[in-house]
Amino acid sequence: MTELRTLSKETDEAKEMAIAGHTEMATTPHDRFLQAAEKEMAKFERQEREFRRKERADRAAELHLPVYETRQQLQKLAESSGLIR
Repeated sequence: MTELRTLSKETDEAKEMAIAGHTEMATTPHDRFLQAAEKEMAKFERQEREFRRKERADRAAELHLPVYETRQQLQKLAESSGLIR
């Protein structure tokens, strides 16, 4: 019974540390699965952003439009042309 309480306490501490932003090794199979899933999701999201960026550039080239990589570039252009103040 004491071992079960100790294990439960260690698992709770690991979850609290993960919530607090500490990146340590996962202690349970479920935690390891979640870490792996989060890592794969981050990888997929990076690939999706890159794909969309290329797709946008290709579409802009097709339509002979300029592509602005950042909002700041677009905002500067709008300010210089008098569209916004």
